[in-house]
Amino acid sequence: MNLVKLIKNFFSLFIISGFLLMQSCNDSNDDYIPYVPVDFSIDLNTFNELTTTGYSEKYEHDGYNGVIVFCEYYDVVNPYNSIYHAYDAACTFEISDSCSIINNDNNVMAECPCCETKYSLFDGYPISGSATIPLKYYYVSLINNRLYISNQ
Repeated sequence: MNLVKLIKNFFSLFIISGFLLMQSCNDSNDDYIPYVPVDFSIDLNTFNELTTTGYSEKYEHDGYNGVIVFCEYYDVVNPYNSIYHAYDAACTFEISDSCSIINNDNNVMAECPCCETKYSLFDGYPISGSATIPLKYYYVSLINNRLYISNQ
């Protein structure tokens, strides 16, 4: 009898934990930035500036407000160990298609010209300014010296 009760309690706990985990995954800036399908690639043999550590490039015609691709680290010996990030260029404080963050001088920070929030391109989080939510992140994979950026 106690074993049946224990199994029921475990099952209930399992269901509640799953529900809470699903809720926490939905609490992101995806709710704030409108969804736009993102699926493009960059040939690093052709566009080799992105093989420079600390370099970022904005792709104006992708994402909700453009996509900023940032090379955190490029491993010359084994490129598969390289680290890349991609973020939507929509400011999380001034969400508007007329206000897009810029990556001046292709450096490690990006700034919203409307609210002057500065974001770190290492993690997408605001460093200063009005925004408190990080930039919307896109998935990046590196296969055969080509970057693939997508929603998933």
